[in-house]
Amino acid sequence: MAKRASFAAELLAGQMPEDIETAFRSAGTSLFPERPEDLTTACSCPDMANPCKHVAATHYVLGEAFDKDPFLLFELRGRTREQVIEAIRAARGARARAKRAGAGKGAPCAGDAPAIATVTPGKMAAKDYDAWREAPPALDVALEPPAAHAALLSQLGAPPGWTEERSPADLFGPLLRAASERAREIAMAEGAPRGRRRG
Repeated sequence: MAKRASFAAELLAGQMPEDIETAFRSAGTSLFPERPEDLTTACSCPDMANPCKHVAATHYVLGEAFDKDPFLLFELRGRTREQVIEAIRAARGARARAKRAGAGKGAPCAGDAPAIATVTPGKMAAKDYDAWREAPPALDVALEPPAAHAALLSQLGAPPGWTEERSPADLFGPLLRAASERAREIAMAEGAPRGRRRG
């Protein structure tokens, strides 16, 4: 990755090059899993298929996480974003110094490279899977009544074949308004102190 200036520039700027895989292929490896054997998955559900729906959902969530932060791919390979950027910066600097010194003998030897860190996920009990790591923040929600009731019905107008003299908004508007106000009362009562709740 350090040999290609475009890769180095994007990575040092905190961006993942779109064709980053070409650098790995030229080194005889791959950043992404290529075969089923590259991923070891297991689930305690009774479904014998692999992946089961739970593993598939995990893959989907991981895919979303990679979309948001592609550097997580490096982290799963044992290198953090900071380690990758620092290694590229060091390799680029070493190459520049070698050129200035007239060495012309390529990149530093592999023995000078820092050791690759490894990531070993800890064991987790099933009951702790969706537990909060710390107390959730306090939320103060205010449910304000809508500025206009049945606004959507008014915008949609009467559907084809409507035979009533009144429009859908006029006919159903009062019912929607009553339901909305009742739902708001219930929601606000759930957050009120016991002595102040309304039935």
